[in-house]
Amino acid sequence: MELDHNFLQPAICSLIAEELAELRGISLLDLDATRWDGETVIGSDALPVDSIELVSLATNCAERFGLQDMGAGDYLLRHRRIIDWADLAATGMRETGTVTFRTSGTTGQPKRVTHRLEDLEQEIAVLADLLADARRIVSLVPAHHIYGFLFTVLLPMHRNLPLSRAGSISGMPPADLQAGDWLIGFPLRWRQMSRLGRPLPAGVSAVTSTSPCPPELIRDMTALGLERMLSIYGSTETAGVGFRFNADEPYTLFDYWRWDGHALERRRPVSGATVRIEPEDILEFSDDRRFRPTGRKDAVVQVAGRNVRPAHVATRIAGHPLVERCSVQLDDGGEEPRLSAAIVLAAGTEETAAEAALRDWAGNELASAERPARWRFVNELHFTTTGKPHGWEAST
Repeated sequence: MELDHNFLQPAICSLIAEELAELRGISLLDLDATRWDGETVIGSDALPVDSIELVSLATNCAERFGLQDMGAGDYLLRHRRIIDWADLAATGMRETGTVTFRTSGTTGQPKRVTHRLEDLEQEIAVLADLLADARRIVSLVPAHHIYGFLFTVLLPMHRNLPLSRAGSISGMPPADLQAGDWLIGFPLRWRQMSRLGRPLPAGVSAVTSTSPCPPELIRDMTALGLERMLSIYGSTETAGVGFRFNADEPYTLFDYWRWDGHALERRRPVSGATVRIEPEDILEFSDDRRFRPTGRKDAVVQVAGRNVRPAHVATRIAGHPLVERCSVQLDDGGEEPRLSAAIVLAAGTEETAAEAALRDWAGNELASAERPARWRFVNELHFTTTGKPHGWEAST
């Protein structure tokens, strides 16, 4: 694949926006990175930064695209148009043959994960076939995380497809959707669209990933006019592993993956060598190609000496008629670790009465170790920019 710096601009904008939002403790919406283009100068009135922020941004970019390995990181400080950084990023990827991502940090501190460009290109060739009828990619996701990078940077680059990123921060698609558009999002985005209830034009499809998308949410999107939903299973560590178009069916492994009974093995495209990766999820295979994720291997916590799965507890609570959504985490700040629940109540539900009813229900329906010691009622659950619960086990 010929690396085109023009297609890398969304990843640079996305990286800068998220880094600045974290440094300043503000919302991504406060930055409105969709106004930036290739001629925007980092440090100008259009994108003001101080010297500390500039160094942090340059370091992050150099780390992602291998510029430190080339000794070219200081070029980022001297050439500060976004198109300059995109050009340097393309050079770094071309010279090192790699690109680095960070995990979202939902289960601990974010870590660096470096992928070979040849492996990502191998996946893009498969995705291009799955999205063969795409006329435009409409991004509702950040472009510098691996999911967004694959679908809103490398795929448009491979197919020379136009890209709309107007909704990449707000999460809402543009008003000019048309047949052949493919929306790239995750369950939180689909839930937002479902609540608004705005019909979709005929011929619009979507891709979902980063966290499981409930079948009922896909049905809600279909009711709005969505033609089909492609679900991708994968992670920052593995990139894409499998796909499905029907949420009631298992995922199918991409051709270059195989399951050896304990771990995933990936066949590299050039050398033919295999890479073995143990997935973080428990995968149940119905045959040698089809599988279902049934939960995370590390999802068990201990409360009062008993093993408890916060995600299972969240699912149970979310099934209560007073609850719209729920997330559960282990609160180990007290003398004894206990579960804590954050709950979005169903419309029209009063908090005091709801807490009494939920505590009574939990006393009858949940084991003692599963009962949350603390109940918090919130307007919305906290998610990362890729739609994963931030520090919580969540249920929809």
